[in-house]
Amino acid sequence: MNTDLFLGFLVCLLILIVIFLILREVMCWYWKININIGLQEEQIQHQKEIIKLLEKLVNKGKNLSIIDTKTDMDKEIQQENDQKKFSNEEIEVINSKISLLKENEIIVIHPLSRVIKKIHKPEYNESRGWIIVKEFEK
Repeated sequence: MNTDLFLGFLVCLLILIVIFLILREVMCWYWKININIGLQEEQIQHQKEIIKLLEKLVNKGKNLSIIDTKTDMDKEIQQENDQKKFSNEEIEVINSKISLLKENEIIVIHPLSRVIKKIHKPEYNESRGWIIVKEFEK
């Protein structure tokens, strides 16, 4: 009698656990909890990347004596790659500005905002993210 009662209790407990797990999965699916958790994990990963980049910027600002790992050659290659990514409209704007280019002037583009402008060379500051597209040629 005792063993039958114990077995009945175990079977009921097992059934309750299975029902709980099934209902839990249905609730997580219904409320899109699994999707939200996946998105949050992705956001955390992006935030960690942003933090690493910000730390590099802060350290670079503090340690101005440290030699930048990018050589001039790397910068030229990067600049060429950026130039290859111009849209047709950007190429038209650049070509129209080239014809008006004067001595000591350069044409620059901002890689994020894609703003193209003509400035005097002494005003150019690479640290602001602008990329030189064309310089005045004699």
